[in-house]
Amino acid sequence: QNGADLAIYGNPFGPPYAFAEPGIVMVSQDKNGNGLPDDEWFELAGSEYEKATTVKNYEITYTNPKAAANVAWTDNQGNSGVVNNSAKRINFYPLFASNQDKITFKGTLLPSTLSTSGIVTNAAFDWGYTDSYSTGDDYKTKLYNSFDIAWAVDGAGKKVSLSTIDFVKVFTAQNVNAGILGEISTDVKGATDLNIK
Repeated sequence: QNGADLAIYGNPFGPPYAFAEPGIVMVSQDKNGNGLPDDEWFELAGSEYEKATTVKNYEITYTNPKAAANVAWTDNQGNSGVVNNSAKRINFYPLFASNQDKITFKGTLLPSTLSTSGIVTNAAFDWGYTDSYSTGDDYKTKLYNSFDIAWAVDGAGKKVSLSTIDFVKVFTAQNVNAGILGEISTDVKGATDLNIK
């Protein structure tokens, strides 16, 4: 159908205490028919995709602390830091990679929208990201973010045409420490196929 195909629910806050934890949405079609998400993935390009402040082909590597401790990271932009573990005393390192000393994630990085002057806020982007109180997506009315598979682009940024999708994944699109509120990390509460009547 024309228009939105997918709804994803998060828990962002709107103004005046705006707090988004934007996630980028990826989709895949089960072309080989094996029921596994092992075919090519495509990014649904949101409002920031073409902007100069967006980093394509971003890579971030986390080092396993092997405990509920800060997680050190480095990226391919020459930056380094830690995911501070003071807000939530749990092991932030991915459980599925607990036997690995390091793990690297690749994707698109959006710029920080964090403000710490007075009340801590993290502003939403206009449209195309989940867990984002987006005005261009009318989050206030719908209480979800909507996505059109016509926004799909391949790894080179070329638009692709998908008649259907079988798999969806979301990743946190900012690398930001919000101080006392902890790390910016996208929350997903559920998803709905908007084409099902």
